Amino acid sequence: MGATVAYEVSKHLEERYQIVTDHLFISSKSSPENRLEQSKFTEIQLKEMLLQMGGVSENLIELEEVTEVFFPIIRADLKLLEEYQGNNDLKLRTNATLFRGLNDSVTRESMESWKSYINEINSFHTFNGNHFYLINNKNELLDIIESVI
Repeated sequence: MGATVAYEVSKHLEERYQIVTDHLFISSKSSPENRLEQSKFTEIQLKEMLLQMGGVSENLIELEEVTEVFFPIIRADLKLLEEYQGNNDLKLRTNATLFRGLNDSVTRESMESWKSYINEINSFHTFNGNHFYLINNKNELLDIIESVI
């Protein structure tokens, strides 16, 4: 969701104030036209999706207290992303660097379609891991970000 928010903030700044964002870093997020209907997943499907994404243990996700508190929040986030109507009527004049995990469900192709929304994709980096690849690759990731900024 962070990539969508960053894109919309950049778009607002450019449309309203003619301020061009220096650079966008987009991690494990398809471009706006790539939507998945995940908010209607059954509890079992949602658990499977979260386990596949990584970042949560099977023991934790089986706790009823966790599913009662966090699943409604996760479903609300997924619904927001499903209903988001991003358009590329304004192609941002900024550039972007894209990141994803090799085993993430977010595909390279769905991320490359950001080129319809952003001036130029400077580079695309794929790391070993899943959606939460950054946990085990933080130093390399930070080196890349530092070299851009």
